[in-house]
Order: sequence, then C-alpha cells, then structure tokens
Amino acid sequence: MYLRNEKGSTLVELMISMIIISMVLLGFYVFAHNVEDMFGYNEAQNALQQEASLILHDIVKDLREAETITIDDVEGGASNYLLIESTAIGSHSYWSVGNNPFTGHLQGEFYKNDGAADQILLGDYMEQGISLNVADLTFTDNLANNLVTVAMQLQLVETYPDQSTAVIETRDFNASAQPRNR
Repeated sequence: MYLRNEKGSTLVELMISMIIISMVLLGFYVFAHNVEDMFGYNEAQNALQQEASLILHDIVKDLREAETITIDDVEGGASNYLLIESTAIGSHSYWSVGNNPFTGHLQGEFYKNDGAADQILLGDYMEQGISLNVADLTFTDNLANNLVTVAMQLQLVETYPDQSTAVIETRDFNASAQPRNR
C-alpha cells in the first residue's frame, strides 16, 4: 500500500538541505575570518605609522635641545647609536638591536635610555601574530648644515603557527632636526 499525499521530506531531501546549509555557513565563516585578518593587518599598519611618528617626534625634540651629539657605529656598518646630551634633558641614548652597547636585547627592537633605565620604544607590539620590528636605523650628522637626520626602516612581520615568519610590509621613515645649542 502506497501513501501518496503525505506531507514531509525524504531522507535525500534532508541531506541535500543540510549540505546546502553547511556550504552557506562555511562561506560566512570564511568571510568572517578574512575580515578579522584584514582588521588585524590594518590595525598593525596603523600602529606602524603611529609608533614611527611618535618615536621620530621624541628624537627630534631631544635633538633640538642637544648640546652634544654622539653618533656611533656599534657593530660595523650603519651608524645606529645616538647619544644626545643637554643640560635641559640630561643624557638620552637611542639604539636598535642587536646594536645595543649595554646589554643583549631582542633583535628588531628599538630602545631609549634616559639615564635611568632602558625603555623599549618599538618591537614589543604584537597583535594577531603580527609584530612591528626595526629593520634598519641610521643616524647621520651633517656638521656643515648643523643637521641631524634619522632614517628608520620598520617592518610588519607575521608569525605563523609553526613559528616561521614572513615580512608583510616594509616602510621607511625619515626626520631631520637642527640642534640649537651646539
């Protein structure tokens, strides 16, 4: 005996519906995951720009008060250590790692010492596997023009679950200042 007019779904219809719903949900998940990754990347880009601006502003402010400026080549290569001395600000030094003349810090970090303690200015930012590192730092003193130039190259580096890394962006930042007091 066959029942013809019963309402309901067959097992095949239910399975097809479940597959379609699963595909739609998977699409939403992939979309949400990509939006989250893009948000993290944009946040890291903003941090890169903001941190570089703040650091360069700090260095330029100190340079303008400088009475004595020492630029040193600690490791051979670029001049990557800057000592600024002034009666107004005291003694401030800036350097990038592994170019630290005092202690061993992590590669890619940027430090300031105000005479009391080392302060990390850059290199400890980490958001969703993306870190901000100093790739290159150069201080140049043009005595003829009484101008000190700071050139800094920063990188956004992504760390993957297997601990491998990849540079996803590199930006150059420059600033110059004329010391008043020397």
